[in-house]
Amino acid sequence: MTAIPFDTLKYADRLEAAGVPRAQARIQAEALSEVFDLSELVTRDDPRATTWTCAWRR
Repeated sequence: MTAIPFDTLKYADRLEAAGVPRAQARIQAEALSEVFDLSELVTRDDPRATTWTCAWRR
């Protein structure tokens, strides 16, 4: 699974335009970008989810 596209610069710029200090806007954008990184998310179609489900039912 790939990460959700997220424009951190645009987000930080919008925060700054709303009055958020530049350093805080950048940190918030970086943190939110990490949240949107779903490359390690396990879904029903993922073999790891199936393995876990089978182990749990034993």
